Amino acid sequence: MSLRVVEASKPSTSLEPLALPVLAAILGQTIISAGTHLAARRATEDVDAISLVTMRILLSAVGYVAVLSLVKGPLLPPRSTWRWWLGFGFLAGPINQGFFVYGLSRSKASHAALLYALTPVGVYRVSVLR
Repeated sequence: MSLRVVEASKPSTSLEPLALPVLAAILGQTIISAGTHLAARRATEDVDAISLVTMRILLSAVGYVAVLSLVKGPLLPPRSTWRWWLGFGFLAGPINQGFFVYGLSRSKASHAALLYALTPVGVYRVSVLR
């Protein structure tokens, strides 16, 4: 197997206005992200962290199965990759969500929501400054 070196193209130096769909996507992601933290913080006041994580994972599983029901073709990855999928699923599910909900139960949601929701703006700024 040989490796090829590919030169990166230079980014545009002119600042072009963002297309409306791009702005709408950034705004939508920002609103959803901020709302997720605020709603999760409110939920931790009424429900313990483990129950909340369990509900979030089950709701995600139902949504995933609904999306899979609309997809044509193979629904499962090759059997040789199942160990990796289960490992990553465990990290992204109970571990990630557990720390997320536990951390929110111990902190102010506004700080986390603001930082996380502004991620697309930060990515855009970095792309412009490059």
